[in-house]
Amino acid sequence: MTSEKMIFSLEFGKHSAAGEEKVRNEDSVGYFFPPEPEELKERGQIFMVADGHGDEEGDFASKLAIETMIKSYYDATWLGSIEDMLMVAFKKANSAIRDANSERDNENYFSCSLSAAVIHENLLYLAGIGSCAVFLFSSNKLERLNKVTPVSSNSSSPFSRIHESKSGEKLLPELGQQEDVEIAVHKRQIQIKDTVLICTGNVAQTIPEQDISLIISSSEPVQSCETIVNESVKVNPQQDASAILIRVKGIKRLAYEDKETELTTEEVETNESHERQIVIKGVRYRETWEDESLNGDDRESMDKFSLDRELHRRVYKRQTPVEKSGFPVHKLINFFIVLIILTLIGYAAITYIPGYLRDLKDPQRVQTITADSIREAESDESIAGEAVDSLETGSTDFIAEIPVDTLIESVASDSVISSTEEQPQFSVPVSYRVVIINGSRKQISLDSFIRDISSTSSTEQVSALISRYRIKTSKILWRKSSESAKLDNITGTIINYQNLFEKYFRTKVQAQPLDFTLVLGADFKMPSISDQYVKSGDASSDYYMEILNGSRVSGLARKLANQLHHQSFKENRLVIVDYRNADKLNYPNSFIKCESAKSDLARRMAGDFNLPDVIVSRQLYDIKVIIGTDIIAP
Repeated sequence: MTSEKMIFSLEFGKHSAAGEEKVRNEDSVGYFFPPEPEELKERGQIFMVADGHGDEEGDFASKLAIETMIKSYYDATWLGSIEDMLMVAFKKANSAIRDANSERDNENYFSCSLSAAVIHENLLYLAGIGSCAVFLFSSNKLERLNKVTPVSSNSSSPFSRIHESKSGEKLLPELGQQEDVEIAVHKRQIQIKDTVLICTGNVAQTIPEQDISLIISSSEPVQSCETIVNESVKVNPQQDASAILIRVKGIKRLAYEDKETELTTEEVETNESHERQIVIKGVRYRETWEDESLNGDDRESMDKFSLDRELHRRVYKRQTPVEKSGFPVHKLINFFIVLIILTLIGYAAITYIPGYLRDLKDPQRVQTITADSIREAESDESIAGEAVDSLETGSTDFIAEIPVDTLIESVASDSVISSTEEQPQFSVPVSYRVVIINGSRKQISLDSFIRDISSTSSTEQVSALISRYRIKTSKILWRKSSESAKLDNITGTIINYQNLFEKYFRTKVQAQPLDFTLVLGADFKMPSISDQYVKSGDASSDYYMEILNGSRVSGLARKLANQLHHQSFKENRLVIVDYRNADKLNYPNSFIKCESAKSDLARRMAGDFNLPDVIVSRQLYDIKVIIGTDIIAP
């Protein structure tokens, strides 16, 4: 039997960085989302932050603790409560680290602070040991849930219990230091819009709580984590910093299969004396002859398996023919339903098709791009460019510098607007391909804006499109071209476009570069990517990518973006500037799109991160001007 349950829908961000004076990051961040609805209903979702210690190999202890926790919590036999499962998982993680110390003949070589949070239904279960901190931001108030106060060794709280080192220095307890650990699990009710922050002790010590509250309330989870971690490393460069932030976004419906309750031995023995159990396709029947007052003929005339499924009683088959109605009422009803549907289709055709045909004939009208029109235009070989993609439902902006827009796959030549009213501003003639995408869902006129955009620089073509999907944030994306002339002049052009945008829509818009577009198809499998973050360096040497979900697996682009953002690639950073749905969700194969000069680089990146190695080279737009719902309509 299929049942349904309402659970919280979560969004999260994570970030980890080594101290500026350290060579190795000893922190680890871990989380697990059960793929099976039954497991999610029973055990919930877990999030963890670990701060490892071990001379130069502290990252081994933190990773070992998180991996052991996940395996123990989800693979072990269910003990009846989340509190018991968490305590067992912590003890196994402690044993794993102590075993590693035994192999090195040094019982104090590895140790680890660890805080874990499980979100199950509307409850937050919290357990931890060591210096890692946990905060709850609810109703615009920040509260620290695990008070680490080293007052005495007799404290009953696992967060405040301390021990003394050989030198007499008081230290917080950690996994791997003692043969047995005592872990207390705290339970707290949460609600929609609540935010949970799990971080290492360095973050809690260096950033005031009022600053943490301001950062969480003013930005999205990914941006909040990066800001908190980076600020902590700046204040205390001798320590690593890590954080994971979980925000309760809403409620979703979880469907799962109810397991049948098996009979106990006593019940089976009792039932077998009176009846015989028969199970067909998961439905339990029973057959009892002793209590029936039927003769043998009646028994033979019955279908033994034609039983009432609710009351488990026998049902006689109908012996007399059913008289059919002379007038087919159901056929008449079906006829009227079909007639109404045909009438609606005809009305829609008369109302909307003439306007659609006029749009096709009039080159000055703004064109609406759909997946079907894209495919037809590509077959005629009359277009070149990128694809228009949709905004992922429920997704949020990555960080302030990361845009969320729709991708241009192709633009029909009818939508091209050329302008030669003014001469280019640059001394060197540079030709740009520009597209303006209106995703604001507001009634605005773009004629003057398009004319001014066309006159600011020498443009090969300016195209105007209406997005089928709502775009949340306005932005400007520009392609990092291999042509030196464009690279020399793109800055001035982008500044002019930003000034025009603020003039017409009273909104400041940010500009971001773009190197690669990764489209995820039905064949894509989520790769295993270990965290290898790099420090912020020269932004011009970073590699910029957008990820588009072209499959029917919900949230695939967001999950991959969380793993790839700021990962190390060729001694630089891989920056994810956007993630969203593609223009269609039935791409059979995954691929990476870029200009031909970067094909080898894209193939190297695919190999390093186990990404699709199909590389597609085609002409892309030089500049995309995105109009979102954040504008103020003129």
